[in-house]
This record gives sequence, C-alpha cells and structure tokens, in this order.
Amino acid sequence: MATFFSFQNISALKSTLALFLQTCFVLGTIKSIAVFLPELERNLGLTSTDIGLALGLFDAFAFVPGPVVAYLYQRLHGGYRRGLVMTGSFLAPGGLLMASWATNNVELDVCLSVAGLGSNILSVSLVITLSDQSGDAFGIFYGVGKSGYAFGIALVPLLADFLMDIYGWRGSLLIIGGIMAHLIPLTLMVDINAGASCTMIREAPVTVDEQSICGDTRLLQEASLLQRDKAPTDGFKADVTPANIATGSENGNDPMEEVNEETLRDDAKLMEGPSTSQRHQAISNLYRNNKVGQMNCSGLYAITCRILSDSIYNRDPWMILLMLVTMVFAMVDGGWHAFLIPRAVGRGISTTKALSLAYSAATAAFIGRCFGGLLLKYKIFSGQYWFLFLTFLNITSLLADIFVPKFALMIVTSFIMSITIAERNILLLVICKDRAPESEFPVILASSEIVFGLGAFLGASLSGYVADLTGTFNASFIFIAAVDAVVFCLMVPPIIAERSQEHDIITL
Repeated sequence: MATFFSFQNISALKSTLALFLQTCFVLGTIKSIAVFLPELERNLGLTSTDIGLALGLFDAFAFVPGPVVAYLYQRLHGGYRRGLVMTGSFLAPGGLLMASWATNNVELDVCLSVAGLGSNILSVSLVITLSDQSGDAFGIFYGVGKSGYAFGIALVPLLADFLMDIYGWRGSLLIIGGIMAHLIPLTLMVDINAGASCTMIREAPVTVDEQSICGDTRLLQEASLLQRDKAPTDGFKADVTPANIATGSENGNDPMEEVNEETLRDDAKLMEGPSTSQRHQAISNLYRNNKVGQMNCSGLYAITCRILSDSIYNRDPWMILLMLVTMVFAMVDGGWHAFLIPRAVGRGISTTKALSLAYSAATAAFIGRCFGGLLLKYKIFSGQYWFLFLTFLNITSLLADIFVPKFALMIVTSFIMSITIAERNILLLVICKDRAPESEFPVILASSEIVFGLGAFLGASLSGYVADLTGTFNASFIFIAAVDAVVFCLMVPPIIAERSQEHDIITL
C-alpha cells in the first residue's frame, strides 16, 4: 500500500520520467554509434581508434563533471537553477543533432562531448531533484528512472539499424536526436524547486539587513534609556526658549539639554545616513579585504595540509585502492559496451542478428540494476566476496566468448557479462560506502564519478586502438579480459587486510 501511495507523488513521477529518457539516451547513443560504425568507416574514413576515442569522450563528459554540476545546482536557486537544467536538456540531444553533420573525427568528438556534458547535467540535476521530492520512496523512483539503461541498450540500436537502411546514418542519427529532444518538454515539466522551497524558508539564516535592523533598534533603545536616566524630573523639554539660555550655565547652555540635543542629532544621523545594509556591507568588504591581504602561501599550504589530513583517503588508505578498482573496472565497462555490436559484425554476423546480443544484454542489465540490490539489502553475501565471484564469472565468460565463436554462446555470454557489469556497478559504491562514515558519502560519490568517467574514457579509447593495431575486435575483448583480471587482483588485498584485522581482534 505504501508503494501505491508513493506513485501518487506527481512531482516525483515527472522527474522519474525525465530521468528514464535521459538514461535511455546514454547507452542508446553508444549503441547507435556502434551500429553506424561500418558506415562511419566508409563515409568519413574513421578507424576503430577514432570511434573508441569519440565514445570515450562521451563517457568522460557523461560522468567526470558530476561534482561540479552538483555544486552549481545546490548553489543556484529559482530561475538560475532552471536555466542550468534546461541547458543540459538542450545540449544532450543537440550534440546528437550536430553529429549528423560531422565530416571528420574531430567534429564527431566535439559533438559527442557536448552530448555527454548535457547528459551529465541532466542526470545529476534530476537525481538531486528526485531525492528532494520523493523522500523515503527515493529508491523506488530512482530504480524506475535508471531502468532506462536497459531500454536504451535494447530499443535504440534496433531503431538505428532500421532507420539507417532507409535514411542512411546521418538521417538516422538526426531522427534519434529528434526523439531524444523530447527531454526538453519533459524537463520543463519537472518541478525543480518543489522539494526544497519549504526547507529553505524554514532554515534560512538571518541576513545582514535583519542583523542591521536588530543592531539599530538596540542602539535606539540604549539612547532612549540614557536620555531617560539623565533627564530632569519634570520631563524632557523639546523647545529651547530664551529663558533657558538666560538661566543656564556660564556659557548660556544647559548641560542636560546639550546631552538631549546630541542624542537627538545622533539618532537623526543614524536614520538619515546610508542604509544599514550598505554600512554593514562596507564593513564586511573591508574585513574581507584585510583577511585576504593577510593570507599568504604558508596559510594556503596549511589549509591544504589540514584538508588532506582530515580526508577519508588519509584515514583509510584502502579507499584509494578502491577508487583505483573503480577506475580499472570502468575500463571494462566502457570497452565492452562500446564494441559489443561491432565485434559481432566483425565476425561476419549481420547487424540485425547482432542486435540480439543487445536484447540479451538489456535484459541482464535490467535484472542486475533492479534486483541486485536485494542481495545486498538482506546481506545474503558479503559485498567484496560477491564482487570477486562476479569478476571471475565475467572473465570466464569473456574467454569462452573469445575462443568459442558460436552465435548461440555469444547470446549467453552477453547476458552473463551484462549482468555482472551492472551488478558490480552497484557493488563498488556500496563497498566504499560501507567503509566510510555517512558524512563522507558525498566525497566518495564525487570521487567515484570522476574516476569512473576517466576509466570509461580509457577503456573505450584503448579498446579501439587495440582493434586497429591487430585488425580484429577479438583482440579488444582479450584486452578487456586482461583488464578485468587486474580488477580481480586489485580487489584481493582489501579482503586479506580485513580478514587479518578480524583475526587480530578475535585473538585479542
């Protein structure tokens, strides 16, 4: 029943729909470029290295800028935040539309980089928005939104192949870009500030103007108290008459009235002078300038050292190794997704038949992302041991796929490799999260996004280069299997260290 009521959250549903199309766009773009590979080689004279570099740049820009985008999204409000999200919705399909007019590899690289950047802006912004809108039901909406990856693997390559036979690769890419342009109206429907507006109002800090008003009120009250304490018993006389002057002191002025007049003049100056916000702003600017002037290289060095010493990576050096594992694993992810279909076509399998591999991979990716978390939630397996098993299974499937060139076996191995890659994507972040305090999770997430983007870029680029160097995509898959073996070896030391620590605790 709680799940049913969760789907009555209209704002979260609109964000989920936009996230679904965005995730469909990411892998759909990679698979469609893979379908166009023979035509791109023939019409533009591109090599496998060029295609791998273009797809690697798309992956890099789809992940690496994530921390910067998240920072900007949280700092901006209102129309500026909406402008950031809409920029992403225009750049993502716009890059594909521009790619349909590319005439060389440099133009294709730039267009796919623009598309990747737009995808990253949309992904980060929509996930943060969905988190604000959905509350405890975030996992449900997030899982539905991210399931677009599976549909992108299965449907977009089929559409690309069908359209290419009719309109060529340029017309096909133009139509796919137009379909992805539906991100623009879907993003316009999203309630960007719906989830955080009330919280912002409740938690808004006291502004400088409010502090100024409070300070000025206090000054006026103190002046009034001073005036009341010093005034004569018959009350304050507002009018100064000649009689007062005649009966005053030696200089003709009453000392009490001088105090009162000075108090009035001070209050008048306080009200007639520049605005309180301007005065406090000037004082703040002066203080800030003085502080900046006092900073030097040694101060910056001390701050940097303190940040590094307090970092989770300094307190737990194994986190550095886990980030390295994430980057090397991303090389496997990027290379395998980029050249799954081109390798099948290179083996003499027709493009239409090769798309069956994409359907098998899509089904596995959907299962791995939607149901893989249940194994971790109920602690059926240890995360690290489960990761090692999946890595071993993926290496075995790769070797079988390489040395036994049977199409039926390729469908099975594609399913296995896709589900192991999808599951390990989730596992790595969970393993890192379990090792660190909850407050350090944003740092871990940002670091993971950066290293994953770099790894995907290297994996796609190097896989294409190996295929060019050897003249066969089979060599690319041998390279991917070797990289996955490195992932397995890198994951063993943290497990050994953890077991050794547990043994020491038991011994004590």
